[in-house]
Amino acid sequence: MRVCSSTARCLLPALLGLAALALGACTSASGDVTPVTVTVYPTETPSGPTPIPTEYAGSPSARPGVVLSAGPLKGAPSGYADAVGRLDRAQTSDSVQGLFVSPSGNIFCTVIRDGSAMACELAQGRIEAPEACPPGGSTTVRRLEIGADRVSPACSGTIRTSEPKPPKLPYGSKTIVAGTPIECLSEQAGVTCVDTAGHRGFFVAKGTFEIF
Repeated sequence: MRVCSSTARCLLPALLGLAALALGACTSASGDVTPVTVTVYPTETPSGPTPIPTEYAGSPSARPGVVLSAGPLKGAPSGYADAVGRLDRAQTSDSVQGLFVSPSGNIFCTVIRDGSAMACELAQGRIEAPEACPPGGSTTVRRLEIGADRVSPACSGTIRTSEPKPPKLPYGSKTIVAGTPIECLSEQAGVTCVDTAGHRGFFVAKGTFEIF
């Protein structure tokens, strides 16, 4: 008869036996050990940045970095800095002052509201963008406006007039609206206008626009 000299010595064989039984339970008939997968569920969800809601209803913020766009944007500037760079390289037209049409005649631009805003409107190729329009009305953007504190899409109304007959702003030329920080550039890709005081602007073309 075996006598244990201590409690630890007596417990050791029992513990080894239990371990052998546990390993045997995880061993398949072929002798391979069946892997055991342990899933750990965290008690807390890691905190992250709060999503910034998109601003709709036809009045997106003109804060730097907030962009609203629709369509392919082919040939559009990549942002405000790119737009200003293009304007700086363009030739200034002496015959155009705040009222003009693109060479195709599709984009009409003018200073509105006593010089407090600049807007460009499409005759054809209005942009389907319900998220940029007030609910319950038109869902297509027809013009872009630079106002006193923001750049906004507009889905209804019109600013286009036939009198006086607007001059055409040639491709590659820009107009600087006297007494305002507004500059506009005509390119084959579309029209870009910026507010150099507010560091904001827009690009508009048939079927596409971007606010930056």
